Amino acid sequence: MGVWILNFQRRKRFFAFKFICNFIKQTTLSDLQVHPSTQISHEISTHSILCKNLSTGTLGSLFQACIAPTPQFQIFLSERQATSSCILRKQFYSQTLVADKPQYDEYNDNTVKYNPLANELNTICRILSDYRRAHHDLEAALNGCCVKLSEDLVEQVLKRCCNLWLSAYRFFVWAGKQPGYNHSGESCTVMVDILGKVRQFDTIWDLLIKMNNQGLPIPRKIFTIVVKRYARAQLAQEAIHAFRRMRDFGCEPVIEDFNALLSALCKNKLVSHAHEIYDEVGVTFPSDMRTYNILIKSWGEIGDGAQALRVFHEMAERNCEPDIAIYNTLLESLCQVGQLEDAYQILDLMKVKGPIPNISTYSIFIHAHCEADQADEALKVLSRMKRYGLVPDVEIYNALIFRFCMMDKVDDAYRLLDEMFYKGVKPDVCTYNTLQRVHCKHRQVKRAMRLLVRMDDDGCKPDDYTYNILIKMLINVGCFDRALEVWNGMEGRGFYPSVTTYTTLIHGFCKRLKYEEAQKYFEEMIDEGIPPYPCTCVLLKKLLLSARKKLIVQVLADKMRKSTSRSIQELSKMMKQKSNKKSGQSKVKMAKEMGSSKAMRIQEK
Repeated sequence: MGVWILNFQRRKRFFAFKFICNFIKQTTLSDLQVHPSTQISHEISTHSILCKNLSTGTLGSLFQACIAPTPQFQIFLSERQATSSCILRKQFYSQTLVADKPQYDEYNDNTVKYNPLANELNTICRILSDYRRAHHDLEAALNGCCVKLSEDLVEQVLKRCCNLWLSAYRFFVWAGKQPGYNHSGESCTVMVDILGKVRQFDTIWDLLIKMNNQGLPIPRKIFTIVVKRYARAQLAQEAIHAFRRMRDFGCEPVIEDFNALLSALCKNKLVSHAHEIYDEVGVTFPSDMRTYNILIKSWGEIGDGAQALRVFHEMAERNCEPDIAIYNTLLESLCQVGQLEDAYQILDLMKVKGPIPNISTYSIFIHAHCEADQADEALKVLSRMKRYGLVPDVEIYNALIFRFCMMDKVDDAYRLLDEMFYKGVKPDVCTYNTLQRVHCKHRQVKRAMRLLVRMDDDGCKPDDYTYNILIKMLINVGCFDRALEVWNGMEGRGFYPSVTTYTTLIHGFCKRLKYEEAQKYFEEMIDEGIPPYPCTCVLLKKLLLSARKKLIVQVLADKMRKSTSRSIQELSKMMKQKSNKKSGQSKVKMAKEMGSSKAMRIQEK
């Protein structure tokens, strides 16, 4: 059976899934005894291979078949079958939206573990999803589910239903009232994070006050979450007030909490508020390197290099010796605002007093010169690195290659690429994509194809951007055979086309009026369960109608309507033809505008 599925064509995978489901339903005791080699429980590798190539809707159906087998098959659900079900569950969740994806790590990288709380978890999450409205009687539904609560179960439910904040909060309150159960610190932290995402701050404080009155310990992490959520909502004063209220709940603030407050404010562009609270209570806490790092970086991000230098000199006044991280942060802040002279003075100071500049230090200058279109100055910094025995990393080379490509100095970029191999630095896909973009921009077909071959020789796998720009260029220049050659070689390189890759190919064929090829790969896209973009449906439909292929449009619409993906089913409405009545009316309207005797005859008919 495994060999049979492996040899199946890609466009027939749905029928392979249907065969497995029928096999599960029709298997009886005698069949398992006569043909033990055909048991589904022994075909775990087949399940794994099949799951990688099925759509989300198909995986959902097969997942339900595995966790709820037929009565004849249930007694034979061995441990290996449970493992097979976990494979399906893992692949199913990997393709669903974040709202449906569990946020906890249920699986190990090497072995697939079965979750003993899977049935209870699925039951409660289904109830929370069905009773998500405020007028729904969620508590009555939970009382009837007869599930034994545990700290682990409640945490997993909250993490999975993090986007259903009202249902999650009502479940949290209901669980706290159940006899024999008390909320853990982790479950309270998750609940506060869920409420903070939707800015239900009053509910958060009510929950914290209730926990404090009951004598429950409040984790310090909760206040860090509250401060971050306030800062993200641009409520600086409320974030500072939450930090000050920590003592009211039995949490004495420490330097880590103060740094978390400063970091939250600075990351959300509330730098002035961060420095006000620092000037006010900074003396209370012995500032460490992270404190100064946050302040210096924040001034650089808003373009005030003078303030960054002021904080740096303030460190020396407080007898706090800056480390290499502080120096690099200061240099980056100065380079961001264009104060390269001040940055070089700091670099000279480092050479005299220490610490010794590292790769990150020189990388800051190289990126600054590249962004300022000063490739020659960037090469001088690179030469200085080599004199001090420092080997540039791939990011430094990528910045230089990108700048040379922007200046159309492709030969210099290739010399840097060769130097990377000589220095033992392995190029990544960004390195090759930068060069490939230049070749595609100038329609250099041979050089682009040679670069793709070089990627194979160097062991670098192309990504969707590589294929998109290459296929688009080949179709635009009319090299359809080479475009299909690149397309057919994707699977051999371990890449499976995404919706953007399909869109690039189909739109290219449509613009070149190749409706047969566009139709072929559109159908393949539907068979793979990949919902196309609405503009793709409109473009293909317009091309087919202009070629008088109305029947093909109807066939595609019916095929989309029968798909297992709901998104594709909704898009099938866009592929349906307009009625003949409207078409006739438009012809009459055009004829009237002509104002001829022929127009009158058309109107009479």
